[in-house]
Amino acid sequence: MTRLGIISLTITMAIMSLACQRRPLYAETQGTIVKVMVDWSDFPEKPTGITLMFFDEDNVRTQIITNNVDAMYVTLSEGHWRVYAFNQSVSEFSTLSFSGLDKYDTPLVSIDRIYETKWSPSKSSDEKTVVEPEHIGVATGEFYVSGDEMTVGLKAEDVTMQLDVTVHISGVQYLKQTRAAISGLAGGYYLTKGRPCAKGVTQLLENWTVYTDESDPDRGYARLTTGITTFGLPSVSKAGENIASRDPRSNMFTIDFYLRDDETTERHSFEIGDQFDLSMDGGKIVLGLVIGYEAPIELPWVPDNIKTNQTSGFDATVDDWEEGGTIDINM
Repeated sequence: MTRLGIISLTITMAIMSLACQRRPLYAETQGTIVKVMVDWSDFPEKPTGITLMFFDEDNVRTQIITNNVDAMYVTLSEGHWRVYAFNQSVSEFSTLSFSGLDKYDTPLVSIDRIYETKWSPSKSSDEKTVVEPEHIGVATGEFYVSGDEMTVGLKAEDVTMQLDVTVHISGVQYLKQTRAAISGLAGGYYLTKGRPCAKGVTQLLENWTVYTDESDPDRGYARLTTGITTFGLPSVSKAGENIASRDPRSNMFTIDFYLRDDETTERHSFEIGDQFDLSMDGGKIVLGLVIGYEAPIELPWVPDNIKTNQTSGFDATVDDWEEGGTIDINM
């Protein structure tokens, strides 16, 4: 047999040998296909996207961002894994910033949008006055990966909290506008620790509804109510442990009343750190605060504003009322 024939026969045999192998020539991806199911029933609305962070036993992260918010697939190696997930991606939030996402125990979401206003409840406070945070749904889980395929279920929870405030007053007939603020509210939330962070912020309460008592119109008794979205109280979980034992100075409630004569303003401040309560409303935990139930705030009599053809005599503090402090009257 010629040299050319030997070479040809060797190549043919090599091709036949390869054709009989069942394993592919490229490297196979090793691991288990994990189907992750996320329940959003406790979130206000189903999101349009989700971010998932998986961590192995060495705390090495695998990240997935997808529009498949109900079910998604990931290939993971055998072993113990932890995961946290939240709605959308970090760039889609306009009021929140994220830090510590590279480790399972450190992710923190914080309110980073400042409330632009000249009105301040306290000239000495160094807390930032911030806007209400957007709703963020968080799910966490731990599981062991093995086999070819498996399914993991997660349940998302809205980590923001509704804060409802009621203020009892008398002399509502003299009231034109009101606005208030609460200092010492949580400025952020640890996604995997299940509690707000210790950093405090101030949030404003500007849009009020007034419920009047028609049975005693001379007294002018009324309830002022409002609600805002918050991260709750610093370092206090949604179980509400130890609220009654908190330092009253931890939170300050300040409310300003702008009266009907367009000149008089009254400020009332209360130390409220131990005055909050938790309740359930349609399956959602609500943080509540009631001011003046036993001793309503009394507004002084002032005349109607009958001035005409005059320019405003407001100082800077009063002029700031033009920015907000609206009230709706419910008879």
